[in-house]
Amino acid sequence: MINSFGKYFASFLLAFASFSVGATEHYLRGTMDYLASTKTGLVVRLDTGVPDNCAGATVMRIRKEDSVIISVTLASWASGKREVDVYTEALAAGVCYIYQLDPRP
Repeated sequence: MINSFGKYFASFLLAFASFSVGATEHYLRGTMDYLASTKTGLVVRLDTGVPDNCAGATVMRIRKEDSVIISVTLASWASGKREVDVYTEALAAGVCYIYQLDPRP
C-alpha cells in the first residue's frame, strides 16, 4: 500500500516539476537597476535581464493603463525594495510587457 502511494506521489511531483519548469518562460526574478517613465508608461530593467519569452528586448514596459502595477513599482523603487518577480507577455520581437510585478520581502 505504501509502495503504491509512493509511486503516485512521485508521479505527481514529477508532473508538478515539469509544469513549473515550463511556466518560467514568462517569469524572472531580479533586482530593478533601471527605471524610466515615458508617455506610454514605465520602462523597467532587471539585473538578470528579461524572461525567455522577451528575447530581443533589453527592457520591459508597463502600460500606463496598468496604474496599480505602476504604483507598486514606484513604491518599491522609492523604498529601496528593488528585488522583484516579474511576469511578462511579449507582443512582438523586442517588445515585452509586464503584467504582474511582485516585490520580494
